[in-house]
Amino acid sequence: MRSATSLFREETGTTSVEYAIMLAFMLLAMFAGIATFGRTMLATWNTNNSTVSAAAGG
Repeated sequence: MRSATSLFREETGTTSVEYAIMLAFMLLAMFAGIATFGRTMLATWNTNNSTVSAAAGG
């Protein structure tokens, strides 16, 4: 049986943990970008809708 200190020094699973953390940060950045893009597009469409409605006399 291994001692507790040898378990903390073992680095076999470190790479997968690092990749999981990087993936989490990339997904967070992607979701933030998509949310920002969505809000920007909504504002653009609302502006276009208002402009077309005003031009059509509605």
